Amino acid sequence: MGRLEAAIGKLGHPDQRQPTEILTLLDTADELLRDLSAAGADLGPERGRFETIANQIRGKSKPLLKQLGGPPVLQTLRSQRVPSADAWWWFLDELTAARRKAARARTFQSLAIGAVVLAALSGLYMLFLVPDKASRLRYRHETAAERAIAEGDLPKALSEVNLALDQAPRDGGLLVLKGVILELTGNTQAAESVFNEARSAYAGAVEFLVARAEAYLRAGTPERALQDTLRMVEMDPSSPIGYYLMGSASAALGNLNDAHESFSEAARLAGAAGQTEVEGMARVQLANLALLLTAPQPATPTPP
Repeated sequence: MGRLEAAIGKLGHPDQRQPTEILTLLDTADELLRDLSAAGADLGPERGRFETIANQIRGKSKPLLKQLGGPPVLQTLRSQRVPSADAWWWFLDELTAARRKAARARTFQSLAIGAVVLAALSGLYMLFLVPDKASRLRYRHETAAERAIAEGDLPKALSEVNLALDQAPRDGGLLVLKGVILELTGNTQAAESVFNEARSAYAGAVEFLVARAEAYLRAGTPERALQDTLRMVEMDPSSPIGYYLMGSASAALGNLNDAHESFSEAARLAGAAGQTEVEGMARVQLANLALLLTAPQPATPTPP
């Protein structure tokens, strides 16, 4: 433990010659704790010390990754070591990438991207705090599925979402994502069957439509997302998130005036309902739209 604390204290300093020592020391400490626990030893203080060290490493994941040589070097080391999924320190590249993804979503730098999977942010936050094996595997495969969709590789996306569902078979978000992938492949009958299964994971029809609209936006099909949001606000005219997603879908389709109207309504309804997070997000999008709507348009060439 002492060697680990000393090595962590040197993170970011040029005199730290062997940053991989931190990973191997974590392996050793974790193995010793497991063996001693199995032998019946009282390890309360030691486990508390180890968790403190673990939190320090999570907080310094960026400098550690940098000193290791970046994600490619860690991936090579991981392929040689073949650690278990419980050894989260060997997967710092994935955790760091996930944090960046969550941060990008929170800033809403893009009108289309900023609307995607708002509810998933809390799940990602919990992933970092409790990186258990099932959660890590589920998130890894879900992320791979989304990446495959973006790349147009729907068979791979379907395979990855099925692997994620192996870890969380009743997860509504994963079932919705699977249904969207099946729909994109043209298998509408199977998609509807999966959507019906997913509906049972939500409290009501509006909650299901929120999840599916977000999934459609992630999959780059805002026209389908827009249809779901229209049904959403028809069922619940006072739904701030319904209008927020409607604005996101409209913006992705290039209908900026419609998007402005929807975001304005989302901000109004969220403010009245005390939903400060949704209100703040809607106002950020309104500010982005204002810049786009007031930007000078290129002049139309005059025919000779």
